[in-house]
Amino acid sequence: MKNVFDYFFYRIALFYKKRMPLEDYIHQGHAIIIIALAFYFMSFLDIVLFYLGYDLSIPIIVALYIPFGIIVFFSERFFPESEKLLDELKCKYKNERLFWLKGLAIFFFLVFSLVLYIWTLFHFKIPQ
Repeated sequence: MKNVFDYFFYRIALFYKKRMPLEDYIHQGHAIIIIALAFYFMSFLDIVLFYLGYDLSIPIIVALYIPFGIIVFFSERFFPESEKLLDELKCKYKNERLFWLKGLAIFFFLVFSLVLYIWTLFHFKIPQ
């Protein structure tokens, strides 16, 4: 799992480094991965709460998501933000094959996390 996380971080950080004039592209790489995982977790949480019979009203969503958002916000502070980590990953993935296809898979992983979250918000509502 760590290799997958490292590869996602490497590709996202490289994307930000090449295409965006940001100084903190390493931080952006970690933040995007954490946000995507948070969307998957919240989608799963919505589905579980729906099948347990809870009404997914605004107070329940706020009561669950605000503490989770705080945890996500502070968890990204614990990742190493060094150039050394990115250089090690560059050496590790220097001669990778199918990099375009892997990048497309990462893109769909990130986009699908948001799409799934929006779909669960609108689909799993108990009619009043």
